Amino acid sequence: VFGSSSQSQLGCADMPSVLSSLVKPPEWLSSKCPVPCKKTHGYSDWNNLRQSSVDGIPETVCDSDEGHQSSVFVLGGGETIDYFEKYFKDSMLQRPSLVAYDWALRLGAEPEEADVFSELNGAQIWNYLGSLVARSDLLQFQPWIL
Repeated sequence: VFGSSSQSQLGCADMPSVLSSLVKPPEWLSSKCPVPCKKTHGYSDWNNLRQSSVDGIPETVCDSDEGHQSSVFVLGGGETIDYFEKYFKDSMLQRPSLVAYDWALRLGAEPEEADVFSELNGAQIWNYLGSLVARSDLLQFQPWIL
């Protein structure tokens, strides 16, 4: 995620590389793909593109470091929340929900846990989701951080 106010205070030229030195992204999340276009786009480039969007989520096509074109959606923390609320929130809060069941499975829930999650309402949804995310390998610190 690019563009939070705390990142700009750090003054790093290439924040995605700095973040990945602290947090180990799971391979399944990125399909083992590296951060796109690192040779041509640094943190400032991505952040400027993100901030230039007037309406919607900016998308750009750039040449990847491997020489093929990559289509990239550029999101900051606020845009990620807006995107979730626009496209996923209603379906995630609808109960009972096959969509919620599938999300829970993708976060590593056992089928019985996904059944429970798909029936929850209100704050219970977010508490249960938080426990699934914490248990999953969605975000892990690099080994030298621990």
